[in-house]
Order: sequence, then structure tokens, then C-alpha cells
Amino acid sequence: MADDTFLDERREALEEQFFQKQNRALLDKLREESRAGSERSALAAASGISDEQTLDRLRAHGLHAETVAALTLFPLVAIAWADGRLEEKERAAIAAAAEKQGIGRGSSAHALLSAWVTDAPSRELEDAWVAYVRARAGALDPSARAVFAKDVLGHARAIAEAAGGILGVGSVSKSEREALARLERAFA
Repeated sequence: MADDTFLDERREALEEQFFQKQNRALLDKLREESRAGSERSALAAASGISDEQTLDRLRAHGLHAETVAALTLFPLVAIAWADGRLEEKERAAIAAAAEKQGIGRGSSAHALLSAWVTDAPSRELEDAWVAYVRARAGALDPSARAVFAKDVLGHARAIAEAAGGILGVGSVSKSEREALARLERAFA
């Protein structure tokens, strides 16, 4: 009889332990979902995008409300890396654009931008940027969309020209022209 009591107590303890682990796992999952929802909401507010799939794509690349400003400079980085290397003149032009955008040293946006300048961003990040631009442009009227495209593409062309030609004037490489064309298609 004592053995039965011991086994019953042990069984109850194991069941209790099992359900505590299950409850902890469920609570952790709920907390993660809540955190992800909060982050998605903050990113939506900062970016002006409401499409959850686009927001999740951006979050998958380390973007959040505090780093949206870096995303606006992604085309400059994409063009600078188009030929497989980032020239010092391109790096300086990106740094000047970041400063003009108010992206200060030590900010999350600056850290993300620095990572993109150090290592070429992935094509998946470019795809996420395209989704971002399409979502943003889709919410604008045609004239505002044209101004948005002109501004973004104008800065990208300036980066393409920064390291080209004689004394930095006149030459945009084939790879940079191809990258510019991909960026232009995002606004179509």
C-alpha cells in the first residue's frame, strides 16, 4: 500500500511538472506573439504601412520602428554595392545622406545602415524594400508618388555617379544601371 501511495504521489508530481512546462511554453508563445504584434504595430505606425505580410518581411530583416529611417536609404546602399564593392566616395555620400535624414551616430538606424555599408545587403532585403516602396507608393496619389520616386531614384543615381568616370563624373557602370532599373520597377 505504501508503494501505491509513493507511486501515486510520484505520478501526480510528474503530471504537475508536465503541465507546468506546457503552461510555461504556452505563456512564452503568447508573450512572443504579443511582442511581435506590438513591434508590428510600431513598425506600421513608423512606416505608414498596414500590410502585415510586408511588415513581417521587414521585421525578418531586422527592421523595426526605430530603423525605418535606414530603410529610406536602402536604394543608395543597393546602388553602391551593385558592382560588388563599395567605394569610399559612395560611403561618404551615404554618410552625408544619413546625416541629412537625421540618422545620428549611435542610433539603431545608423547601426543598421552601418551593417549594410560593411556587408552587402541580401537580395531578400531588396525584395523587402520593394514591398515597402510598393506599399508606401500605393497609398499616395499619382503626383505624390511621382515626387517620392523622383526623390528616391535621384539620390540613388547620385550614388551611382559618385565613384564613376573621370573625377567622379560621367560614368555609371552596367551593374549600377541594372540596379537602378530594379529600383525604378519598384515604383511601377
